[in-house]
Amino acid sequence: MINNEIIRISDLRFSYDKSSKIMAPILAIDTLVVKTGERVFLQGDSGSGKTTLLGLLTGVLSTSSGNLSVLGTDFTKASNSERDFVRGTRMGYIFQMFNLIPYLSVEQNIALPCLLHPERRKRLGDRLLSDEVQRLAVALGIEVLLGQRVGTLSVGQQQRVAAARALIGRPELIIADEPTSALDHGHRERFIQLLMEECATEKISLLFVSHDPTLAKHFDRTVTMTSINRSEV
Repeated sequence: MINNEIIRISDLRFSYDKSSKIMAPILAIDTLVVKTGERVFLQGDSGSGKTTLLGLLTGVLSTSSGNLSVLGTDFTKASNSERDFVRGTRMGYIFQMFNLIPYLSVEQNIALPCLLHPERRKRLGDRLLSDEVQRLAVALGIEVLLGQRVGTLSVGQQQRVAAARALIGRPELIIADEPTSALDHGHRERFIQLLMEECATEKISLLFVSHDPTLAKHFDRTVTMTSINRSEV
């Protein structure tokens, strides 16, 4: 990764209707850089392009024009399968609605990324997968829930399971998409503290996305969608 950068965007343009030369792009970002180890808060209201940007950063969407590098891979030139590989093996993603598998136990949900992606499992070295699941569960305060099905858990408990699943296998980058939107203030503050501690311990970069500007105090740096997105849409 050039100059210790985990994300680099330059002259990025994205439109869902790529055949139209008249329609303004959804995203028009001249530059955005996230350094390795940074914990960045990305703030933006609904409709500001946050979800679209996350789709590009995770390789689910492809750019219309410009340059996008994530984890040292040029996503503007990478194939779908190459982007999928980077996302599956080197990123963790915490979804707003968690996207847990309801018929699996907490332990099985947490372990799933390492079972699906052997490269992620290898990053644990000699540590047993079951030991790493236990370590993360203890760190996030859900160790007593490992045998339960996730459908029986509270929203706050499900959120911590989703965080452990994203963190398993020591990814280099965590992207968190509005993960605290369903929590009250006390649970929200505790969750962010736990996430920060784990990212610091494992030296994981974090891009945390939310519409709530009061969360910015927890992060190294704040970026707003209005400051980086010049699109009028």
